[in-house]
Amino acid sequence: MHFLGPILESTAAVFQRTTAELVGRSRKRSIVEARHAAMWAIRRRYPSISLEVIGSTIGGRHYTTVMHALVIVEERAQRNALYHMQLQHVLARVARSSSTHLAVPTGLHDRTVEDRRNAW
Repeated sequence: MHFLGPILESTAAVFQRTTAELVGRSRKRSIVEARHAAMWAIRRRYPSISLEVIGSTIGGRHYTTVMHALVIVEERAQRNALYHMQLQHVLARVARSSSTHLAVPTGLHDRTVEDRRNAW
């Protein structure tokens, strides 16, 4: 799902990882913590997206893995202030990136700015 890309990119940036690491198979703690945070951020930003879809987006993981990640993230954030701040930073970055991308109605790609204004 292409609209989940900004969440993965924001999470990777905040946790100083790559998006490939987030969707990869590594079980290193630092990568797993970032991956869990990405799952959590997707769920927070898009609560109607199923756990199956989140899991498939993050490297084809099972929905029960996503369920586990959501619980673990909440617990870790309560114990670790830095992790909590990182999660908040991810959400803030995602909110900023989504507010800067204005949707252009279908068929208006090749029109001038003035034509687009008049179409809205």
